[in-house]
Amino acid sequence: MKTLYPALVWKRLAKVGEAETYVAESKPSPQSLERFYFGRKGGLLLRQDTESGAPGRRIRAIMYFSDFRAVDGVQVPHSVRIEAANGTDGTPVVFTLKYTEVKQNVSIEDAKF
Repeated sequence: MKTLYPALVWKRLAKVGEAETYVAESKPSPQSLERFYFGRKGGLLLRQDTESGAPGRRIRAIMYFSDFRAVDGVQVPHSVRIEAANGTDGTPVVFTLKYTEVKQNVSIEDAKF
């Protein structure tokens, strides 16, 4: 996090659903803003807000992380709900990714890329 978001600062407390969270914010570039909502219980990332693009063409996305399960001793979200709107007309797009299996540090053949 320190490498990707060197200007990350704690801003406030907020709720994500019923969960109390700490909100951290960073501007990784002049055209972007990132907000991270970490649960006060357990410290897991429950939500991430992203804004990027040029003036008049802002792209906004909100990602909600849930269904955390231990994978190799690390809590990993197995459900990610994404709400996005394009910068032209603000048309909303909402979809959910549900993972049935998560593996870490698996070798992948170069040919697959």
